[in-house]
Amino acid sequence: MQFEKALSGTGKRFLDLSDDYTQRDLDGTYANNETDASFVIDCLDWQGAKSTTEISSSSKLFAKEAPVFGPYLAYAGLSCQFFPALSTIRQPIKLIKTTPIVIIGTTRDPATPYVWAQALHKAIANSSLISLNGDGHTGYGHGSTCVDSAVDAYFLYGKVPKKELLCTTSFNE
Repeated sequence: MQFEKALSGTGKRFLDLSDDYTQRDLDGTYANNETDASFVIDCLDWQGAKSTTEISSSSKLFAKEAPVFGPYLAYAGLSCQFFPALSTIRQPIKLIKTTPIVIIGTTRDPATPYVWAQALHKAIANSSLISLNGDGHTGYGHGSTCVDSAVDAYFLYGKVPKKELLCTTSFNE
């Protein structure tokens, strides 16, 4: 019913859902800057603005690899080309020394590539990498008692997991 209304020109319900999701108030202001921060982070993740032609060209691969969300995600960096003040030049990360830190990487995360978790683990001394052999964005609280137990032990008792821990989802453990 709502789709029929939207297709006939009355999309108020979808606008309300969008406003609720982005925490837009009735006066047009936003409760926080989460959407703005995501915009900047996404542009940095693209590692350089791509032209509309480049994005359009790569959208075919996105659609092939991820038929449901690929076409949408292919255009996520479109606005980055209009954000010239953003520097996407990265300085090499030197080895960072810190207190023990836990990094979780999901092997088939659609938003945060697993290689990023591996690179972060290499860059941070005294880090432990929990690798979740699974699908989905983020690893904690998503069906792996191995991940959840290791993270809980870290936060509740200060127990750091071994340097590299390989986990699967609970139904595979």
